[in-house]
Amino acid sequence: MHPIGIQVLAEHADAPVAELEQGRQPRVGPRCPCLPGGDGRGGGGEGGAEPSGAGGAGGAAATSRGARESGAPQDYIADFAAIYRRVGDLIAEVAPATLLDVATCFGFLPLLLASGTGSETRHRQRLRCIVGCDLNPALVALAAGYVRQRKLTGVGFVEADILSVNGYGRLPEPSFDVVTAVHLLEHLEPAQAAAAMEALWSLARRRLIVAVPIETAPDTRFGHRQVFTRDSLCALGQATAG
Repeated sequence: MHPIGIQVLAEHADAPVAELEQGRQPRVGPRCPCLPGGDGRGGGGEGGAEPSGAGGAGGAAATSRGARESGAPQDYIADFAAIYRRVGDLIAEVAPATLLDVATCFGFLPLLLASGTGSETRHRQRLRCIVGCDLNPALVALAAGYVRQRKLTGVGFVEADILSVNGYGRLPEPSFDVVTAVHLLEHLEPAQAAAAMEALWSLARRRLIVAVPIETAPDTRFGHRQVFTRDSLCALGQATAG
C-alpha cells in the first residue's frame, strides 16, 4: 500500500497553495474500470467503499497499521473516508458555489457532498451545483440512478472525456469554482497527464485539487501507468499553466 498525495494545485483568487497530505491507498473495488485493462480517464481509483464522512486521516492511518500488524483485513472504507475528509476540508476553505469531480467513477465524492453527511453539511450549505463526470456511461448511469433513488438535489452526473477535443461539452457550466481529480493522473501516460492537467486548469475558476498515489513503481494491478512525487506533481501543474 502507498501513501496518497493530495495536492492543491490552484487557487486563482489568492496566492497559489501547495499542500501534501499523507493517507493510505485503498485497494480498488472489483467493479472499478481502473482495474488492469481499464482506461484511467474514467473511473479513477475510488475503490469499492460506500460514501462516508467518518474518520480522520490520522485515525485511518492508525487503523491501517493496526490491521496490517494484526493480520486483519485492511479497512479501506476508513482509508477513503480520511481522503474525502481532507478533500472536503480543502473544498470548504474556498466555500464554492459550483464543483466538478473529474473521473468520478461511482460518484462517491459528489454524492457525499450532496447528501450533507456529517461534517460535509457545511459544504452543502453553499454548493448549488455539484457535477461528476466520467467517460464510462455505465458508471454515470449508476450514479445518476442513486441520485434519483435518494431524491438528491443540486448534483448530477454526465458522460465526458476531458482528453477529447469536445469531450466536456456536455458539462452544464464552462467552468467551476472547484475542480477535483482523485486518482486520475496515475492512470494516464505522461503526455496524456499533461493534456488532462491543462483541461483541469481550464475548468477550475478558483481551486484545483488533485490526489495521486505515491509509489516507487506503477501498480499495474490497478492500471497505473506512471508514478508521482510531490515535486513531480507540482512541476506538472506549473508546466501546464498552473
